[in-house]
Amino acid sequence: MSAIFHLIRHGRTVWNEEGRAQGHADSPLTENAIYETQQKAVELAQETFDAIYSSDLGRTQHTAKIIGAHHPHLTIKTTSQLRERHFGDFEGKPFSELDAFREQAAQKALQTLPTIDDHTWSPHPDMESSHQVATRVLSHLVQVSKQHDHKTTLIVTHGGVLTSILVDLKYATNEQLHGKVKNLSRVILIRENGQFRVEKTPDITI
Repeated sequence: MSAIFHLIRHGRTVWNEEGRAQGHADSPLTENAIYETQQKAVELAQETFDAIYSSDLGRTQHTAKIIGAHHPHLTIKTTSQLRERHFGDFEGKPFSELDAFREQAAQKALQTLPTIDDHTWSPHPDMESSHQVATRVLSHLVQVSKQHDHKTTLIVTHGGVLTSILVDLKYATNEQLHGKVKNLSRVILIRENGQFRVEKTPDITI
């Protein structure tokens, strides 16, 4: 059993512009992002996809519809399993507030822990860790691969998802990926013999 996945981050949103954490909350694509997504859709029109899946959030669905217009024979399937990392009460708030809270929580945790793994650690029980995000999404991709064996599937998802998966598969660290997974970045995964591997990251330079 094998499957190919093209994972792409949604277009740039209003909250991306404002530096706000989105998570499971939502904000619309900017006008410029719509144009950029249309350009990316033309590029992806050269690819052959057998299925399209999208996070059920508005920004990903909008991105998926623009890309999917070049693949009219496919129906876009949406699911909450492809959502962004959940940031709890910090969704909609500036990333500066989230970063400050994370730093305070880390300092407190280090009073009792020798070290913190930024992939598995979460600053609050209501927030997903990077590892939890990767586990959630990769588990869903396993199910998709069973339905689309030896097929190529487009997955429209989020920046935190792409980062979490690349870290989980030991392709790169969070530090190496910081600021590199920009809107409309793509990651190509292959699942073969029960294992995922990163084939390439066409839009991400580490």
